[in-house]
Amino acid sequence: MLDTRLFGRILPSKNLPLIFDSMRRHFVGELPEPLRETVDLGIKDRVRLFRLPNTAHEKSKLNKIILSLDELATLSADEIRECARKIRPLTMTDETGFVSRADVKENLAAVQFFQRIQRQLRKFTRKPFVYRFRRPEDLARLEFPCAALQRIWESHIESGYRNNCAIRLASELRLLGLNADEASDKLFEWNQRNRIDLPSDEIHNVVGSAYQRRFPYRYGCRDEILRYFCPLADYEQCRSFVAARLQEQRDERSSPL
Repeated sequence: MLDTRLFGRILPSKNLPLIFDSMRRHFVGELPEPLRETVDLGIKDRVRLFRLPNTAHEKSKLNKIILSLDELATLSADEIRECARKIRPLTMTDETGFVSRADVKENLAAVQFFQRIQRQLRKFTRKPFVYRFRRPEDLARLEFPCAALQRIWESHIESGYRNNCAIRLASELRLLGLNADEASDKLFEWNQRNRIDLPSDEIHNVVGSAYQRRFPYRYGCRDEILRYFCPLADYEQCRSFVAARLQEQRDERSSPL
């Protein structure tokens, strides 16, 4: 571990895991070949459990200990493992084991290195994707661009398929531009009109699941549930159906009132 004070003032950012990951990869490139395989490059989460010093590993029963630079340079791997059989007083850090008691100053080369990685990340980071929804003009008359979903919307669904159909409807309602409350109302309408008999809490859970992520999820033609309910014979008919529905929507938007 390196003290972040070496790299100057680092402000909180959602991109820090990406920056630190890139820095680790640069560091690894400077190591001799045999040592590169010992570095864990999988640590790039925003949130990760971190074991405290002087806590024992579940399998090896060895403690996590802090080594001095001299020990790191002179001790063998077996000698380090022997040291890890006992806990060590935390003389170089505070009681958490994470904050160094040393007065760490920023290093000019380290500051410049961090800033270079930060600039590179800004340059190559893509702009956030923005969904453009085709919201229906009239929510009382819903027409889905998928024949299977249209059939599900208009049909009674037997037990065993109800939840699977409900989550697909909720996801498609989100793609149509409805908010969570509107989608919930439409699912309750579907549930009552077609005598689906889904409990209210199940409908709320389905809508919550469909709207919890940043981007909506679209179920495609390979989805087993949609294939089961699809009334069309093949993929070509499906493409024609989708094209016709999208053209109808464009015509509705362009027609004068």
